[in-house]
Amino acid sequence: MTNNHAIVIGGSMAGLVVARILSDRFLAVTLIERDQFPEKAIPRKGTPQFRHIHVLLLQAQIILEKLFPGLPKEMIAISHKRRLPLSRH
Repeated sequence: MTNNHAIVIGGSMAGLVVARILSDRFLAVTLIERDQFPEKAIPRKGTPQFRHIHVLLLQAQIILEKLFPGLPKEMIAISHKRRLPLSRH
């Protein structure tokens, strides 16, 4: 029996990266996500952590660049446009 179809459940960053990696090994990859992906970079209902500060470590940036050429630069450009001032309460 040949396995030529992979299924990934969850469209988080991790799920998207896994789907990309699996696409090198399988003829088809299906990504199952309950939320609809928005057209713009806006928070989705299933991502309550969107308000938290996020960082991208250097090794992750290197890996993402190999898997998705140009993505890290695009992510950095978007983050600079969306940067919010931190308040001290």
